[in-house]
Amino acid sequence: MTEPNDAVSPSPMNMPARVSRCQHAAGAHVPRHWAVVETLDEAREGTVIADGPHPRRFARLNRVSVAPTIGVVRRLQPVIAQCVARRRFVMEPMTLACGALIKIVGAPILGPYGHVRAVCIWVGEAEAALPPLPEVGVVEWDAAVVVSASLTARALLLGDESVEASLLPDVLSKLDRFENRSDFLALLSLEDPIDEWIGSATRTFGDGTLHQLQIAARAEGAGAGRRMRAVVCEVADDASTPLTPEMYLKAMRHVPILPGHALAMVDLNAKVVHDWIANDDDPMAGWCHHRPLLHPDDQARILATCEALLAGTTMTATVLGRIRFDPVDEWIQLESTWTRIIAGDQPQALVDVAVIPPLPTSVVDSCPRCRRAGDSAA
Repeated sequence: MTEPNDAVSPSPMNMPARVSRCQHAAGAHVPRHWAVVETLDEAREGTVIADGPHPRRFARLNRVSVAPTIGVVRRLQPVIAQCVARRRFVMEPMTLACGALIKIVGAPILGPYGHVRAVCIWVGEAEAALPPLPEVGVVEWDAAVVVSASLTARALLLGDESVEASLLPDVLSKLDRFENRSDFLALLSLEDPIDEWIGSATRTFGDGTLHQLQIAARAEGAGAGRRMRAVVCEVADDASTPLTPEMYLKAMRHVPILPGHALAMVDLNAKVVHDWIANDDDPMAGWCHHRPLLHPDDQARILATCEALLAGTTMTATVLGRIRFDPVDEWIQLESTWTRIIAGDQPQALVDVAVIPPLPTSVVDSCPRCRRAGDSAA
């Protein structure tokens, strides 16, 4: 067969009239699932992160089950490249050695800024109907851990499609279990960060069902210019991820907290808060999805505290500071008690944050999402 010079849209009207010579039983060349290929780094070939319900860890395309022959494998990358370049479905016809007429289909997965960050691949008989696309989303975040998410990613990770952007503590707070959190945080490290990570997580959806997610992330740049992207999709049989919620994480999220206080977990290498816990009916609970602005005179003191805890020259510290969530807000006075609790490659600090009264009005007070959470807690 002469290979086509260009891909076509997935419509039977565009398929050439051909007759299959294949002697295999009907349906022999129709896989029931798609493979998910991440394209997070435009300078690299895509890798497989999910093969149907099975999670994969940056696997090469020649390991994907939807490609029945090496000839098909060789055609996958060109289809993926066309999906990325054109940002639309691509379908390429092909004839197998047995005479079967098949099609290779690529479906682009767009990130929150319109770039193709993943491609779903399916290979099957030319006349076969496509199976439903898997739920695949994309999240992107910057050095300030401001997270932007595609519509599907919002549904998978946050359970709220209306939330266009949030912060890392808010996203992680929705997970019952998160594999290798310390390795994930190494993406954010200011010194010697890693540039790729893949792992699994579980989240309880609004209907009470527990779902397993596969998350693959890549990072580039340094300092304030560092950017991270991740593809998230649902998998069904990741035996390495227990279905039960992580015991210590669940216990920490239910620890009694005094009114006007919150607990923060800080990664000392990255200097970022990645967990924020407050009583549901406390105004501080909403701070997990609002980016705080630190008072310029307090930034050096907080940075010095992180460095001292990181170096181990002190194990505890008390810091007075001021934050606000909008340049027009008044400053909120805070007293925080820092305790280094984990050493090793990703040392952590547990921070008890308390408001020094009075608590001024803030942009957070008018946040519809914070109001909904407060009404639910009441």
